[in-house]
Amino acid sequence: METRANYLLVGSFVLVAVLGLFLFVVWLARFQFDTLYDQYQLSFSGHVTGISQGSPVNFQGVPVGQVLQIGFS
Repeated sequence: METRANYLLVGSFVLVAVLGLFLFVVWLARFQFDTLYDQYQLSFSGHVTGISQGSPVNFQGVPVGQVLQIGFS
């Protein structure tokens, strides 16, 4: 008994599987192609508490971002 592979069918299956894997990774990473980001640098003259790296930033109660970095000037 001879086994013959249909190379077109196998190639199509591999291509669809790779494309599906790529789309799944993009979806899983929640990659946002059309999102614009703004970065702000704030300076405080007094003592500041309750802020840490990764803390959420809210605007009128709506989450709009997060604290990326904290440093001294």
